Amino acid sequence: MKKNIDFMVDIPYNSNDKNYIIEFYQKENGVYPVIEFLDSIEDKKLLNKALRNINLLQEWGNNITERFSKHIRDGIYELRIVHGNNHVRILYFFDKNRIIVLTNAFYKKTDRIENKEIDKAYSYRQDYQSRKEE
Repeated sequence: MKKNIDFMVDIPYNSNDKNYIIEFYQKENGVYPVIEFLDSIEDKKLLNKALRNINLLQEWGNNITERFSKHIRDGIYELRIVHGNNHVRILYFFDKNRIIVLTNAFYKKTDRIENKEIDKAYSYRQDYQSRKEE
């Protein structure tokens, strides 16, 4: 069942200057990895919690507490979503002008985040920055 949350690509910039701007990384083929992941979540409560935490990140940015977010390394952060036994992580980085770019998302199944997910976030950040410069 597709939830069709593509509307999130155009999350409106809040007129309140204190808020951050959430952007979803878009691959060159047009796919938004985080939107695709969120769209695949079947548990509505888990999806709502993920959307709520994205809104909290938009509101608080780098002032959000470690309960919701944690620096992983080299400017890559994780947004934490926990509902029951489900642990979801959304990786992101900060860009200029209070922009937060959500790169990839996944179910966390072990105590550590797999290096392949962190490497993917690095790769997406590099691609985002190089395309932005063009």
